[in-house]
Amino acid sequence: YIGHFNVLLALALLFLNIVLQALFVMTLSSLADSDPFESMVGILQNQRLLNGQLYENMDRESMMTRTQQTCSLRSYDRLETTVEWVSTYLDKSTSQAQLPGYIIGFLAMLVWILNVGKELRDCTETLVVVLMLPPTNAPMMERRATSRWHCLLGVPRANKVVSIVFVIIPRLVIAVSLLRYGLLFLAGTIDVNDILLNAVALEFVKQVDEMLFATVAPPRLIDFSSGVTMRVATLQDTGRSWTLLDPMAQPSFAVLRMVGMALILLLSSWNLLAVKDTAQRVYDDVCGYDTNFTYTFHPQTGLPVFAHVDPSDTRNSDMDELKCFYASQYELLRIRAGFSPMYAQDNFTLASMVDGTHQLCNAAPFTNPPLDCPERREGLQYFSQIAVMEVENYRRSYDCRDQDVAFFILRQTCLNTTFYDQSPQALSFF
Repeated sequence: YIGHFNVLLALALLFLNIVLQALFVMTLSSLADSDPFESMVGILQNQRLLNGQLYENMDRESMMTRTQQTCSLRSYDRLETTVEWVSTYLDKSTSQAQLPGYIIGFLAMLVWILNVGKELRDCTETLVVVLMLPPTNAPMMERRATSRWHCLLGVPRANKVVSIVFVIIPRLVIAVSLLRYGLLFLAGTIDVNDILLNAVALEFVKQVDEMLFATVAPPRLIDFSSGVTMRVATLQDTGRSWTLLDPMAQPSFAVLRMVGMALILLLSSWNLLAVKDTAQRVYDDVCGYDTNFTYTFHPQTGLPVFAHVDPSDTRNSDMDELKCFYASQYELLRIRAGFSPMYAQDNFTLASMVDGTHQLCNAAPFTNPPLDCPERREGLQYFSQIAVMEVENYRRSYDCRDQDVAFFILRQTCLNTTFYDQSPQALSFF
């Protein structure tokens, strides 16, 4: 009907499609992780306790521990990205109302079951039709003169076996594999944005056969394959009481398909619940329990000593004073990098003193400059010198004098209303 070349081409496309979809299934199985955060449970807890609560890692501007910054999404690193994913997945964020990630994942899995279910239904109905086609010595085709449709009435048994073994069974295996690994893939996706992207990617994998055929096949083969139908055996044809595709049996099969879909969705939801539980454990390891403390190791005993840290507590005046001091350190860094100050107006003279270009910061060789500026003319050597400098040596050095530049920045920072209004008595000496 379509020529020997088109027959060979159709067989080649069939083999190529099976290979491509098998490769996609293998790729999907390697990417699917039923519980992506299982390996992180415990590890993130250790990272939080050893690094996140450590006093040396506190942010000196906001006076927040590393853990508090991470859980409030005010830092930028891999741990903060993980916490952002988990908090969005569990709907811990209060900034905007949205569906939790596991609900979105459940909806994506439902859509994927419906999508692959259509493919499974087509495969099973095709299998039943092929099995019920009357065996003939040669393919029997009924051509309709008024349309392009052709009706296949019967085929030899050998053609049935070839169609079932090399066409229908591979389609069923690939469809079941895509269903299984696709559900694992969606259940193990923790990033809400990636859930939608992965669902689209799975649909692309399922449509590879149709895209391949539409791209390579000649128009005659496309037109013929789209216009062929197979006639289902009826009571008059076979003498049986009913057939699997008899219209009277359709309601029962519809109920069976709904029950099967519900069972698949229920079983796959166990993976989703496991991911949700693991995500909750990861979130608790990083942001759960008490995060309002910091610690350092006592230099004599080597044991940790603790201090309460709560950025939301407005009654802690000691913390306000520390905020003022450490904010001035950050202000120095901003000015040296060329940014505008946060707590004062731009001052070119002050900026030149910080970066060491002011004339008061320079002096002739072997003499001290009139003003002690933060920029050191010794360069990196100065860092190694002060690292081993003892107290007595510091007192005898030219560094031991008024730090006018730093003190001026400290004063204008602490007198800013951001800090002064919170603790005016403690900062009144400025």
